[in-house]
Amino acid sequence: MEARILVVLALVALIASPLALEAVANTVDANVSKLIDRSERPYMLSSTSQRFIVLGDQARLGELRGLVERLNGRVLGEFKLAGGFVVEASPSAAEVFRARGFQVYPDRVVQLFDPIILPVKDGIEAMVYAGTPTIGADRLHRVGFNGSGVRVAVIDAGIEDRHPWLLRGDESVVGWEVDATGTGVVDYCGKRIGYYWGGIHGTHIAGIIASQNPDAPGVAPGVTLYDIIVVPEMIGGLYTWCTSTTASYVMIGVELALLGPDGEPDTGDEADVLSLSLGYVLPPEVQYAIAAGILRDPLLELLERAVEKGKVVVVAAGNMYGLNLVNALCLANGVICVGASSHMGTIDPSDDMLAWFSSKGPGPLGFLLPHVVAPGVYIYSSIPTDLAQLWGLPEPAYYLSGTSMSTPFVSGSAALLVGYLRAKGVEASP
Repeated sequence: MEARILVVLALVALIASPLALEAVANTVDANVSKLIDRSERPYMLSSTSQRFIVLGDQARLGELRGLVERLNGRVLGEFKLAGGFVVEASPSAAEVFRARGFQVYPDRVVQLFDPIILPVKDGIEAMVYAGTPTIGADRLHRVGFNGSGVRVAVIDAGIEDRHPWLLRGDESVVGWEVDATGTGVVDYCGKRIGYYWGGIHGTHIAGIIASQNPDAPGVAPGVTLYDIIVVPEMIGGLYTWCTSTTASYVMIGVELALLGPDGEPDTGDEADVLSLSLGYVLPPEVQYAIAAGILRDPLLELLERAVEKGKVVVVAAGNMYGLNLVNALCLANGVICVGASSHMGTIDPSDDMLAWFSSKGPGPLGFLLPHVVAPGVYIYSSIPTDLAQLWGLPEPAYYLSGTSMSTPFVSGSAALLVGYLRAKGVEASP
């Protein structure tokens, strides 16, 4: 029931936006309608079938696979670093896994933080550019540090890799695209079926980090982006409007960032910075139990492992505009949890205020969250070219707001600092 309500709320929030409504009207074609017609309710918690994350020692994974098959379950995916599988099986089978000494977790819902579309008034400046001097990035640019040689993994719904703002000469700033869902997503969720709204989130974030547009430069225009797609068009027979995914897909995406294109750890092609504008749906009592050390969570532990490996992990605080509503990913030790500030239409940071929609702490057990805020109101950045054409925009960019937009400001800043410190021979922890 909890997951069902959450997904319904996500759809209501998406459709409630006039701009989103226009996108839906313009882009949902007959193929999408057929998908919706035959859909089932999301993330079914029936007594016969459910998705689980099952972890164990590498030496026992063959035993686990055989056990899944004997209990009429299915292995849907594999974790190379965490050691285990995504399993579809009955709750009784899950109890057998536990009895055999394996760690079993529900495959929980993870959602994109839908960008907030505020009314655009005359005279609003392109705040990717204004945001860059606001956070001091231009000072490093002027002395020759723009993130060159640093790899940033955007773990999201996908990026339009050949977007004009994301081309460095004839080459895309995206050096690697990979579909962590295994469902065949190309570029971004929804593109192959004409649902171009599905690419607005990841493409906008990519522009904030690495835009090559001289009139709206990214925070770290020299970086190489890894486009790690963790949101599929469908889960369990349901078309999700490209707003929801599962913890298992995100875990696979994080592992891909930590392995790099060659699929091997510690070979030098791994991501240096991981950027996640994703919301982890955990009930408050579960968050408190995790914070108190009573419960373990495999996704949070994987993010902590990334930090231990020296990676900077940046996550969005959320757009819940209330107390005690910070994204559960912020509970992972060592991550940087980002709220949104409003630049108030100026480059001068002295007049900045906390954005009204930005989630705030305290977190469980009084944790101070978020850790930092960054520009997140009226951010002008790249959106899918097909979507911009449908909307009749003069260029493929638009103003969006949200902590999803704040997060890449911090991811890009981290990339600048990583490049600077490397050049100076300085070792620094995340």
